[in-house]
Amino acid sequence: VETDFSGNFTNERNCKEGDIGTVLTEGEIETKKNLKDEEYTQLTIDVEVNERRLEHSPRTREGQKLQDAWGIDSKEWVGKQFTCKIVHYSSYGQEKTCVEIVPVVEGK
Repeated sequence: VETDFSGNFTNERNCKEGDIGTVLTEGEIETKKNLKDEEYTQLTIDVEVNERRLEHSPRTREGQKLQDAWGIDSKEWVGKQFTCKIVHYSSYGQEKTCVEIVPVVEGK
């Protein structure tokens, strides 16, 4: 039996550097709390990568780049393609890895 414990969110186990994906839904905005108990909002969209439906929550700067490429209304993002980028960063003193999606823009 081939096992898969990579989860439902984009991560380095189910997305590789350079993989191409597609935005499937406009997503939902949720209110959450960080480790300092401060509230923030987070957009989560459904995407397809490697023929698998996954959830993706863009970080702030990443979301701004998506807006710059595709507009501020996430309904306009549906059907758009992106490239996966593996990013290493530090959060609360811990080294972490995440997937950022980079918009594929026609003519660029």
